[in-house]
Amino acid sequence: MDAVDLKVIPFERDYNGNTQNRPKEYGTYLVIREDGKCQKEVWNTTGWAYNHNTITHFYLPKLK
Repeated sequence: MDAVDLKVIPFERDYNGNTQNRPKEYGTYLVIREDGKCQKEVWNTTGWAYNHNTITHFYLPKLK
């Protein structure tokens, strides 16, 4: 297994629910939720497939 450098990106929302930092392509990403738990989540180019309101950060690069 190859080592990969992960970069943590904050997933920020303004008061209208618009997001600032977003993944640029479809795929599965490692994310951090508000409760501090870490899990895999699918980004479908418009939003997170599940738990979209609780995700605070995501890691780059996406998972394979």
